[in-house]
Amino acid sequence: YANIIEENGNFYIKIKLDNLGNESVVNRTNIWGDLEVEVLIGDYTLKIKIDIPKDIKLEGHNIIQYLDIPLKSVLLKDEKIEVTTILGKKYKAEINSPEKLNDLKFNIKGSGIKDKNGKIGNYTIRFNVICPDLSNTSNSDLNKLKSIIS
Repeated sequence: YANIIEENGNFYIKIKLDNLGNESVVNRTNIWGDLEVEVLIGDYTLKIKIDIPKDIKLEGHNIIQYLDIPLKSVLLKDEKIEVTTILGKKYKAEINSPEKLNDLKFNIKGSGIKDKNGKIGNYTIRFNVICPDLSNTSNSDLNKLKSIIS
């Protein structure tokens, strides 16, 4: 499992390696009164900084990816959006004429990060709908567009 921690906006993976740390020798008296030498071995902890792309957020054991998509992919049927996760898996997402454009998402259950109890989080793609540049569109085309989307 990944023990991912966040400190000051940076993410780290913390790995504890039992009995691989520093050694020290302690002289002590056992229960019979005899002097004995005991070797104590500590644990070794690695803390590895991970760079997360700016379009990726971690929320607990869930991965959230933000993806820009054109407005036509939302408005027109049969427009599929190819999604590639940071883990290299590819999916075809289809958004068929939603009533609202905010909070469009595509969930992939069980594809997040495994916690120490063995539970796996989700991977969610959140779509940012990008509006087209209509500044060079003729007035007649704009009027047609207005009548269609009204």
